Amino acid sequence: ERFRLCTVAPPPQRTFWYHLRKRLPIYAWPIVAGGVILIDWNHTREWKANGRVSVLDVELLGKMGTFTVSYFARKAFWEKKHYWAASVAAYWIGICWDRAGMAKAEMMKGHSRMFADRVAAIPKGADPWKY
Repeated sequence: ERFRLCTVAPPPQRTFWYHLRKRLPIYAWPIVAGGVILIDWNHTREWKANGRVSVLDVELLGKMGTFTVSYFARKAFWEKKHYWAASVAAYWIGICWDRAGMAKAEMMKGHSRMFADRVAAIPKGADPWKY
């Protein structure tokens, strides 16, 4: 009896603080996000009522007042050339990383000792998928 008590772990105690710690983020983060959205909406409303121009209006519309395709091409592509080059480089590195992982997995094929006895029991020349 004494050894049984030593080897079996007691069930975990689920206290009020445990449940609060687990459930608080579920309710707290939407409230925080909603508060930030509400504050931002209210500030934007107040600033527009007082005639203040937002950064978004200046960046998107600028001095011309309308959004055109040439403006979008200049802002998204021409002024941000380094981002596009970096995205191509990141894509190429990702492809190389994936191929290196596939090659490593291919090299390890058949070297696992986990099921060595089962692999040894398969007759030579037999289909391994039938075992």
